[in-house]
Amino acid sequence: MDAMDRRRFIKIAGRTVPVVIGVPYVVACANSTEPVDDTDNTDNAIVSISSVNAGHSHRAEIPNSDVASTGSKNYDSSNSGGHIHTVTFTAADFETLRTDGEVTISSSTNSGHAHSFTFRT
Repeated sequence: MDAMDRRRFIKIAGRTVPVVIGVPYVVACANSTEPVDDTDNTDNAIVSISSVNAGHSHRAEIPNSDVASTGSKNYDSSNSGGHIHTVTFTAADFETLRTDGEVTISSSTNSGHAHSFTFRT
């Protein structure tokens, strides 16, 4: 087993409380298409699991190749609770991601609510 770095440990540990609290919701909403896993960045994409709002979260990802973008781009989240959200990156958001390594973006409103997504390189 590989040694776990501090950042990954904190990410995993921080997800434990929402998972435990969310168990009754997941059981009650078996039709949700939201994956229940420990998703992390891949070789090809930066992945973010949104804040929990209206009892659920969404997954969104941006291709690593888009980080160099100098324009705006839209990305759709995963389907959860029968709906998706759109995450819009501006040129300034991409610049922040490149220089600071992290950016938080609010999604579009759908089904009466929005989510926050934090993307980290």
